[in-house]
Amino acid sequence: MSFGFGIGDFLAVIGLATRIRKEFVGAPQECRAISDELKSLSVLLLDIEVDMTNSDMGIDQAERLKILVEGSQAVLRDLEAFSDKYVVMESNANSRVDRAWKRFKFDTQEVDKLRARLISNVSMLRAFSERHIKEGLVQMVRHFDNQKRQQILDWVSKDNHTAKQNHLLRHRLVGSRRWLLESLQWKEWMNSRGCTLYCPGIPGSGKTYTAAIVIEKLQKLSQVNGGMAVAFVFCDYQRQEENLHELLARSLLRTLLEQLDMVPQSLTHLYDTCMRSGNDLNADEVYAHLKIVTSQIPSTTLVVDALDELELASRNLLVANLHKLQAEAKVNLFFTSRKLSEIETLFLRAWKVEVTATLDDVQSYLADHMKLLPGFVQRNNALQDEIQDAVIKAADGMFLLAELYLEPLKDKKSPKAIRASLGSLSGRSASYEKAYRDAMVRIQAKGEDRFTLAKTTLLILTQARRPLRAMELCHALGVEASEFDPEDVPDIEDVLSNCTGLVTYHVESDVVQLVHRSTKEYFEACRAEWFPDAAVVMRDICIAYQHAGDAAADGRATEAEFPFLDYVNKYAGWHQAQVVNENAEKALAR
Repeated sequence: MSFGFGIGDFLAVIGLATRIRKEFVGAPQECRAISDELKSLSVLLLDIEVDMTNSDMGIDQAERLKILVEGSQAVLRDLEAFSDKYVVMESNANSRVDRAWKRFKFDTQEVDKLRARLISNVSMLRAFSERHIKEGLVQMVRHFDNQKRQQILDWVSKDNHTAKQNHLLRHRLVGSRRWLLESLQWKEWMNSRGCTLYCPGIPGSGKTYTAAIVIEKLQKLSQVNGGMAVAFVFCDYQRQEENLHELLARSLLRTLLEQLDMVPQSLTHLYDTCMRSGNDLNADEVYAHLKIVTSQIPSTTLVVDALDELELASRNLLVANLHKLQAEAKVNLFFTSRKLSEIETLFLRAWKVEVTATLDDVQSYLADHMKLLPGFVQRNNALQDEIQDAVIKAADGMFLLAELYLEPLKDKKSPKAIRASLGSLSGRSASYEKAYRDAMVRIQAKGEDRFTLAKTTLLILTQARRPLRAMELCHALGVEASEFDPEDVPDIEDVLSNCTGLVTYHVESDVVQLVHRSTKEYFEACRAEWFPDAAVVMRDICIAYQHAGDAAADGRATEAEFPFLDYVNKYAGWHQAQVVNENAEKALAR
């Protein structure tokens, strides 16, 4: 304890109480009651001292205890003075000098006052001790409840879609997506319950960014209105799990549970049962508890981005179950997707707003990104206007193309070079294929070593069966000539700089991915041109890394030493099977 009163001071008071208690053991009858109260005070102080040593005490509690102990100390000092007044030194039969009480009548009023003060201090200390013990028990129970709550949440899902949301909002522009938030469909949807708003769009139009803006808007409203809750997921083409619809539903369930004060008793009971049996949640139980949770919240909205990035089976199961939940619990649903007829048919009765990169949105984006261009551009307003006009015209309403067209301008050394690059955009029809091909040509021009690093990076990210963390990717790149060498592992900054905008790094989630799904589609379509042996290369990387992990520390390699090993152990067999299948297809084609 601090605040000018530490354990040493506390022990000194205990010592004083013990000494005075011994003084009063042989006191006359009139003072015997004081001796009993001193015993109670000594025992109580010892108990509190032990409790102080073994538990944390808040500032307010420590201040209160300091006052009580100082009050007890004052009474003890007065009792000490009282005993000094009525105790004399006498010699006994053994010629030893002892303290003895004087044999005459005491001032009973003085004795009664001292005893009353002592009783008062004992009572207050006992009340403090009981309250502190009770609060400690409450904290212990609360800690246990919080610990179990966290265990249940992690059991339901460990997916972290918030990291991607935060990454997207880092690039948020003021006033962006006003065309959606001010639309009649949005207002009707927001004022309804049990309705769906469906926002399709062409590739690169900003659908995921639109979803992030919608999520942010809903979260702000929920902070004002305690009866609202929002949960969201971002679908990812790289996730290939067979039960992906269930995993996404579990993530939605966890997000909603985090917004409740208590986990539903039915879920706690189910968790306990599964822990005893070794079973896991099944899809029916997940959707059943989504219904239970959403029924407890007056207004719930579920947001699903990039529905088209799910395999057909997972997509249909997820939408069907969410529509069923909507009918039963009146939740609102928000979806984004590419414009695909098989998805459009799922939302024939939904409110619909098409996602487009409006002129204002693209202008705001370009104006914000001028700061990434060379200094001579930032100092030349007329040149900035030229850049924006040319890029807007060439991008034709697609944010991703605007981003790709800006990328080569970052390396230009003069206004003339900038204008030459802009001239190449003139008369060009908007095309991802052309933009990606141009990016690869620019990478090639950087030299063989840089091109090899970038090409292998793009190959790995195109072939990967799940999103890769930064260190996983870098370790995969550390395999050269079918051998892994830690000294060949590159820095993630070098990897990103060599890929000229084709790769993005989500700092919050530590995930490295191709900049867009269309990037993967381009490299798969043009695989014969850029990496014809992609399947073999990826298989060989997995085999070499697995051998390195097995050889290290007698096969007991840690994730810190070999971060790519988890991926290899799960997917090396799949990559081997892909090579076998491709060889079989080639043999049949001969």
